[in-house]
Amino acid sequence: MRTLATTLRALIHRPHHHAVQPSPLPGGFFRSPLELPALAQPFTATALPVGLTYTGETVSLGLGGVLISGDRKTGVSSTVRTFAVWAAKFPAARLHVYDDSGEWVVLRTVAHRFVTRAYGIADGLSDDTAAEQALADLLALRTEMQRRDDHLRDLNNDLDAAGHDLIVNRLEDLAGVPLEMLHAAGIDPARTDTEASDLHRHVVIIANVAWWLTHEQHGPAIAEQLFWLAGIGDSLGIHLVLAVTARDLATIPGALRARISTRIALRITNPDHADLILGEPARIAGADTTHTAHQAAPMLAWIALPRAGGAGHRHRLVQLYRCSPMRLHRSIGWCRHDRDQSGWLTGDAAAVKAEMDAYHADQAARRASHDSDGQDRR
Repeated sequence: MRTLATTLRALIHRPHHHAVQPSPLPGGFFRSPLELPALAQPFTATALPVGLTYTGETVSLGLGGVLISGDRKTGVSSTVRTFAVWAAKFPAARLHVYDDSGEWVVLRTVAHRFVTRAYGIADGLSDDTAAEQALADLLALRTEMQRRDDHLRDLNNDLDAAGHDLIVNRLEDLAGVPLEMLHAAGIDPARTDTEASDLHRHVVIIANVAWWLTHEQHGPAIAEQLFWLAGIGDSLGIHLVLAVTARDLATIPGALRARISTRIALRITNPDHADLILGEPARIAGADTTHTAHQAAPMLAWIALPRAGGAGHRHRLVQLYRCSPMRLHRSIGWCRHDRDQSGWLTGDAAAVKAEMDAYHADQAARRASHDSDGQDRR
C-alpha cells in the first residue's frame, strides 16, 4: 500500500502529458480553464494564440490594438496577462506598463517604461505624479510614431525613385523591400523580426485604463494621446492593450473605442455595457455576452475582429486561455533572463537590473568580509 508521501511524490513528478485534461461540455467548450500554452520562438506579431473555438480551432490575434472588458472576476486580468506574456516574449518588443494597483509590478523587470501609482503611494508621491509620467510617456510615443511615419515615407520615396512598385504602409511590408534599399535606409535585414534597428515594437499595457482616463488633471490629455496612437500606431509597431471592467466602459471616449480594431468581451450581464464594446448590432445578431447557453464554461468571450477592408466586424465565441499570476511570474522570469542575454533589457528594466546587480555585489562583498573576519579571529 502506498504511503501518503509516496503518493504525493508520484503526483508531483507525474509527466506533463499525463496531466488531467479538461472535459468538454456538450457545446464543445470545456468545464475547466484552458491553460496558456508554451509558445516557442520565432513567432509573428500577428499570430499570437489566445484561445479555442467550440470546434477546437486555435484563435490567434495580433500583438496589440485590443480592448478587453468584462464583469468583475470574469477573466479580464487573466487576458491582460496573456498579452503581457506574448509581448515580453516577442524579440526586442518594448513594454510600457501603467499600473494603478501594484498588481503588475512583476513586469517592472522587463518593461521599457513602468509607471505605477502603487510605488507613488508608498514613497509619498501623489497620483498626479503617476498620471503625469504616463502622459509624458504617451507623448514620447506619439513623437516616435510621427518619426516612424516620416521614416517610411522617405523609404517609399526612395523605392519610387528606384522604379519599385512596392509601397510600405506597415512594418510587415519591409519584408518585401530589396536588401540594397534596406541597407541604404539604414535598416538591418538580419533582425529576427525583420524590423529596422530603430523600429522596435512598443506595446502599451494598461490593465485599468479607466483610472488614467478619469484623472482630473491629466485624464483628457491621456485620452487624446491614446486616440492618436490607436489610429495608425499598429501599422507602425506601436500597440495598445487596454482593459477595463464593464461598468467603467463609459469612461473610454467613443472615438477612442471606435479606433481600437479588436475588442474582447468576456461575460457582461448588462446589455448596455456590452453594446459599448461590441455594439448593439452584435447583440441583435446573437453575440450574447451573458453566455447563458454556456454557464459552466469559464473564460468565454466574444471577440470582435475587423473585416477585410475595414467594413465592420465579425464576431467569434472563444474560450480564452487562462494565465494565472503564478504563470505570469514564471514566464516573465524566463523572459527577463532571455532579454538580459540578448541585450534587450532597456529603459526602466535596465535600471532595475543595475539595481539588482549592485545589491548582489554588495551582498557578496559583505559575505566575503564576514568570512575574512572569521578567519582572522581563528
